[in-house]
Amino acid sequence: MAEDWTTRQKSLDRLIVKYGVADDQQGYASTDHNTAWGSYSGISDGTTRFVVQKTLEAQKHLITLLRALINQENGYTPDTMLPYFLQEYTTDPDLVGGALDWTDIVAAWAEAPVTGRLFTILSIDSMRKQIWDEPVSSFDLAKGTDDWP
Repeated sequence: MAEDWTTRQKSLDRLIVKYGVADDQQGYASTDHNTAWGSYSGISDGTTRFVVQKTLEAQKHLITLLRALINQENGYTPDTMLPYFLQEYTTDPDLVGGALDWTDIVAAWAEAPVTGRLFTILSIDSMRKQIWDEPVSSFDLAKGTDDWP
């Protein structure tokens, strides 16, 4: 069954579930690593001992990496830093009152420094130049974009 990532909240919920799975798996890996390390001293062949030691060291680095990615290496709250960040510090359209409209754009433009306004005008002029010879009239604009050639 496919996972549902169709909304912001469902995506955050899925990320939190996946962080839980990752935390469980790093716990299992850490336990297995510690068990293998305990058996390491019983290996007498030098070459085998070296290979096992390097393998166990690599496992430990991977476990540490996984713990860092899921924010478990330090015991701090929150348990899941990426979902927490997305939930707390990214824009949720439901919380900001809907879509961006012309008044938001004009207000931001009016408050922008001169270089920001200059960049806006130059961008618009560049777009105007690109479409200058296009066969669109004010009548086409009045009809709406669905009827354009």
